[in-house]
Amino acid sequence: MKKLLLAACAALLAPILPTHAGFTSNQSATSLLGQPDFSGNSFNGTVTAATLASTEGCAFDPVSGKLFVSDSLSNRVLRYASADAFVTGSPAEAVFGQPDLTSNLASSGTANGLSYPAGLYLDGEGRLWVADYYNGRVLRFDRAATKASGANADGILGQPDFTSVRPTPFVPASASQLYDPVSVTGDAAGRIWVTDQSRSRILRWDNAAKKANGANANAVLGQPDFVSQGTALSRSGFDLPWGMSVDSAGRLWVADTNNNRVLRFNAAASKANGANADAVLGQPDFLTANTSLTATGLKSPYAVTADPAGNVWVSDTGNGRLLGFNKAATKTNGAAADLVIGQKDFTTRAYGFDPNRLLGPAQVTFAAPGTFFVSDYQAARVLRFGPRVFPAPTLKSPSKATARNGTVTLKGTSTNATRVTYRVGPTGAFKPATGPAANWTIKLTKLAAGKTHRVTITATNSSGQTTQTTVTVKSL
Repeated sequence: MKKLLLAACAALLAPILPTHAGFTSNQSATSLLGQPDFSGNSFNGTVTAATLASTEGCAFDPVSGKLFVSDSLSNRVLRYASADAFVTGSPAEAVFGQPDLTSNLASSGTANGLSYPAGLYLDGEGRLWVADYYNGRVLRFDRAATKASGANADGILGQPDFTSVRPTPFVPASASQLYDPVSVTGDAAGRIWVTDQSRSRILRWDNAAKKANGANANAVLGQPDFVSQGTALSRSGFDLPWGMSVDSAGRLWVADTNNNRVLRFNAAASKANGANADAVLGQPDFLTANTSLTATGLKSPYAVTADPAGNVWVSDTGNGRLLGFNKAATKTNGAAADLVIGQKDFTTRAYGFDPNRLLGPAQVTFAAPGTFFVSDYQAARVLRFGPRVFPAPTLKSPSKATARNGTVTLKGTSTNATRVTYRVGPTGAFKPATGPAANWTIKLTKLAAGKTHRVTITATNSSGQTTQTTVTVKSL
């Protein structure tokens, strides 16, 4: 009986690890890319489809299930197929910035070259936006999930054309020119924000995909106007900011790296130039910039990501960890994090390549509920945290169908899928099919007569892996 009581007391006194959106502090990664295993950094200078030299950015496409990774020191962005993105050591299927998967030369003044790509953003229409750091520009790749290796970009911000690169030496700031863009993010309304790092500012382009090459930005944060530059420790200023993220409510979260803090801007799209931030994490107020290895402190945070549930993840890079803040918009200034990944607790900084360690976390991207990827740039790898890989989904459907009076019903089956979605045409939001995923039904109405419509159908499993098929519908 005494032994039972002692065991019960020990269980009650044992530390309870905090949880966050289905994750647990000190959780181990499930798989990784860029390395064959968790034993170390094996990159020896030889570039292949399976290697990473150093990675700062990653972005997951929920439609195709593909993962994009910026292999920064190899001057390229890699694209991994849906199934491969979840398996350790998988090779990429395609590359941007290089003609093939074994080249790594920096390129300037071209539409298909890159020089140290950093942050990535994939918008709701499948366009990949790349912060091309040393070229002083952001490139846009339309239909990125299907582009061939070495493809040209379709648009550019920060420079007037594809042959222009950032000027040397440093020149005065303007509304159209970027000097060293390190991060790019956006919102559902088509706005794009870009961190112009050395100028300590963030530029915003509204309806960015429709802008002409080299178009002026619509607004600026961190500076009072488009021609000012310089660092500041204030409620409205930055000191070499890095990553950003826009949450579902339109709040912009900014990793203000050298000020060791994360700033929150409510209703960011309506802010005036140089507007004040509304809240701060990592510091008790807007005038403090101390480093700290605690649940409330930060050291050189490189990135910040808002997940669909309203939680915010901060890549506390200088402390080698990822901090999670539950329902972050409700937190007071300087609030404590709820979870830590990459270290065993909030006050430890240990180095290593183990699956529960992070050396230099950068951008985070979410693949599905309970699954995310993080670029661990100092370890030359991308880690996946989440469940073990489930069997890949399969999908069966008719290849052709005929609509009469604008109406047609499509039926099919899937295996290993938790949901089936569809859309008509090349753009727009996907809608859920009716019925169970295993035996789904799609009823289409009001299809224009005399036209042929392409219906894209996607099956997704619990890990976020997808498979797609297309049905050609002729409307009589």
